Amino acid sequence: YSSLSPNFFFPFKKEDISLVNQLLACHKTQYWLMNYMMFIYKPIMKLAGRKIDGWKYAEPFRRIYFRKENKKKYKISLITRIFSHFFSSLPFYKAKYPQEILNKLKREKKQK
Repeated sequence: YSSLSPNFFFPFKKEDISLVNQLLACHKTQYWLMNYMMFIYKPIMKLAGRKIDGWKYAEPFRRIYFRKENKKKYKISLITRIFSHFFSSLPFYKAKYPQEILNKLKREKKQK
């Protein structure tokens, strides 16, 4: 699984982004980085946007192919592996989402 070198895009609704922002706000080290990246990312996506019919946003992820003849399709590039290894060594990369926000989401779903 890697969003650095995606080969498939899974759509998600605009309302779900507010949950992502709440979770990132709990980890200030991640939030400032994502917040500044959005200044670059949003205009690019408005011009060239990753849009799937009926969806405004799409989350990139790698689809895994299990057959032996498809090994080239799921091989991650060297530069992606280097970036992934570097970021996985940073302490904020391993942060866990606060249980309080996840419980809040569950309560909201039960009320609906």
